[in-house]
Amino acid sequence: MPNTELKNQNKEKGKKSEEELGFCAKDGEYRLIKEGCPYPKDYCPYRKACLIHFISKKGGDF
Repeated sequence: MPNTELKNQNKEKGKKSEEELGFCAKDGEYRLIKEGCPYPKDYCPYRKACLIHFISKKGGDF
């Protein structure tokens, strides 16, 4: 789903803004950053470049 469609869905539903979403390359979908990595102990080839992983390590401050 393109990012613009996600923005529109969020605006329509009055839910989380796009700033709170991060792309999970392993799953190929957008996830809430505050929920953290869905696979913190599993192998992930994208971990070194994962925004969700780094922000969740810092305690969710962004």
